[in-house]
Amino acid sequence: MTSKTTVVIVTHNRATSLARTLLELSKLRPVPPIVVVDNASTDDTANVVDAARSVIPALTTITRSSNEGAAARNYGVSAASTPYIAFCDDDSWWDRDALPSRRRCWTSIPPSRCSPPAPSSAPRPATIRSTTSWPAVRSEHGPVPPAPRC
Repeated sequence: MTSKTTVVIVTHNRATSLARTLLELSKLRPVPPIVVVDNASTDDTANVVDAARSVIPALTTITRSSNEGAAARNYGVSAASTPYIAFCDDDSWWDRDALPSRRRCWTSIPPSRCSPPAPSSAPRPATIRSTTSWPAVRSEHGPVPPAPRC
């Protein structure tokens, strides 16, 4: 079974946190493809990513020559080859059932509800509500509060 979701992580000089995040993500089944965008780190980030390749076969690294902040996520999205993308900080990770649950939620929304907003003169579609809540995201600082419902 292969994952249909790529996890994109942007990092800058957070090798220790990144090592923990990659370890936790390697426990997911199936292990998702992961793209680490290194925003010009000067610490041990490159070695941490290289070490993680033994447990995360589909691990890609993009090394930037300058720190581009969150905009560097775009490089990770460009490198992804799956239909879904999940962003992850370098000090947090997706819980065991989170990615498959999100994918089920995303695929249950009709494509017409995912299109850009209609011009202001057109009626706006109703808000989509579901009883499916966001699965837990974990962090080295503890559980992350639930996000809005799908």
